[in-house]
Amino acid sequence: MNYGLHYTKYPPVLEGYCDANSISWKSSKQIVNTRSTMEAEFVALDKAAEEAEWLKSFLEGIPLWPKPVTTVCIHCDSMAALTRAKSQIYNDKSRHIRHRHKTIRDFLKNGIISIDYVKSKENIADPLTKGLSRKQVSYTSRGMCLKPIQ
Repeated sequence: MNYGLHYTKYPPVLEGYCDANSISWKSSKQIVNTRSTMEAEFVALDKAAEEAEWLKSFLEGIPLWPKPVTTVCIHCDSMAALTRAKSQIYNDKSRHIRHRHKTIRDFLKNGIISIDYVKSKENIADPLTKGLSRKQVSYTSRGMCLKPIQ
């Protein structure tokens, strides 16, 4: 018998969560030196946005996926990174952050992503690097169940 992951009670949308400690499905050494926590969170937001763009493009190629593919909402627990991302002006001297700012601004402008604040205790990317309480396990697995594939 084959099994697959099925999501219930929610419409077919793609949303993501980002955190400086965990990027997407893997945990990896950060390859960019940052001067602050905000910059580290901003790098994580940029990586999540790049992956969201790829995933949105992938979903557009799936014939059974509802079209048009909706904007990918990325939830971030850093208000400073969100404020920087939504700012029209970037006045820092760090080139690597300036490039990421432009990329995120372009994704926002073109409707590829939207960004939203989430409290740290509700950020489901956070527990990938921390122990989970029973309540967090229940919260982070909301709407998922394994069902046999027919």
